[in-house]
Amino acid sequence: MQERILLLFCLHVAILINLLIATTTAFTTEAQCNTSWYSQTYINGTCYTFVTFSGNYDQAMKKCTEFDDGHLVYPYYNLGNILQPKLYSLPEGTLLFVGLRQFPRNSSDEPNKEWYYVMSDNTTTQTVAAALPWNTYYGEPILANDCGAFGYTGGLRTVNCSSSPGYLICEYGNGKVIFL
Repeated sequence: MQERILLLFCLHVAILINLLIATTTAFTTEAQCNTSWYSQTYINGTCYTFVTFSGNYDQAMKKCTEFDDGHLVYPYYNLGNILQPKLYSLPEGTLLFVGLRQFPRNSSDEPNKEWYYVMSDNTTTQTVAAALPWNTYYGEPILANDCGAFGYTGGLRTVNCSSSPGYLICEYGNGKVIFL
């Protein structure tokens, strides 16, 4: 009986510690977000920073280090619409690298390339291309391009991974990433 009581006590302590850590992390992330050197917005426990950047996609993947657990933003569901007020403040035609890439990278593999979310440690999670918020006005997705970028209107575009669109969006936060 005492073992059972001790086990229940330890379980309750573990739950309380996890709750305290989660609450502290969310508070710290919001406080950190407000101190960013970059233009930023804090939404539902996640900090998004809009970074001026000169470099290719592989270099951009290493840029989200201002705070812990940063990565290029994953363009899921309607995130472009949510971030649109910040994106509209950028010059017309602006593109921002996001954590989305087509693999394999060899053009002879067309049309079998698939779109993947790319994590900061270069692991990947496949996504359903049809479910992504493509900007169809520009005929996206364009198969010749192999990296994702948000346009200033919030629509998802494709860019060449070796290009330098001038900006990127970093995501820091609650870890509740929703993949489609």
